[in-house]
Amino acid sequence: AGATYPAPTASLLPPPERLDFALDRGCCDAIAASARTFDTIMSTKELSVLMFHGYGKNQIKKFKMSPDAFAQVAIQYAYYLTFGTWRGTYESTQTRSFLHGRTEVTRSCSVESVAFSLAMTRNSAAARDCHSKLLAATQAHSSFSSKASKAMGCDRHMLGLKLMLKPGEKAPEIFSDVVTARSGTWALSTSGLVGEHMDGWGFGEVVPHGLGIGYAVLNDRLRFTVTSRHAGWAPRMTANLENALLQMRDLCVAAAAEPQSKL
Repeated sequence: AGATYPAPTASLLPPPERLDFALDRGCCDAIAASARTFDTIMSTKELSVLMFHGYGKNQIKKFKMSPDAFAQVAIQYAYYLTFGTWRGTYESTQTRSFLHGRTEVTRSCSVESVAFSLAMTRNSAAARDCHSKLLAATQAHSSFSSKASKAMGCDRHMLGLKLMLKPGEKAPEIFSDVVTARSGTWALSTSGLVGEHMDGWGFGEVVPHGLGIGYAVLNDRLRFTVTSRHAGWAPRMTANLENALLQMRDLCVAAAAEPQSKL
């Protein structure tokens, strides 16, 4: 027998009524123009999806690492494998513990994630050293994320200072500094959502030379949706994400198999 469901309750809202819009020529022309603009923008987009079934959140926890931090370090490593460099990376972090709290930025590109990527691409680096750097990178990311959720990040503070400027007032030099401009140019815009029944999601890159990466770390799999305006960038990135995840798993499995010293 099939599942039984309770009868729907009566709604307190009035029944919906059909609304017929009378559109004049100007409205029709504006709608057509918007449709053309949408098609033009979409024609510049490239999208690639990785549904990784090798492992997921449950196994990452057994590696004694944060699943989100693990995914973010994989993104950093994959970006280095793809482009041979690092760029400013935005991860949206919620500040829901505050009244009307929205988001702060977790800057995922760190000294520790760079050290891990370099160690992984140097043939002379020992597996134990690489695993140690992976652990350090995930721990650093978890620390940054925790601080951001407590409103201890720098980006919303800098935004507040900028919004305090009066019309015509000259901004402090820090806002025109080359390092400030580069670190706030989000070549990697990332965000993760949690939900076993969420089949997929994503968003566009936020700068012309960037990538947009929506991801989910599920119980037994990981999913990444990568977008770009440049032909070949998105599929190269998803291919390297898969390579990164496999290599990171092998590091953790090898580290777990090493005999533990007895004190």
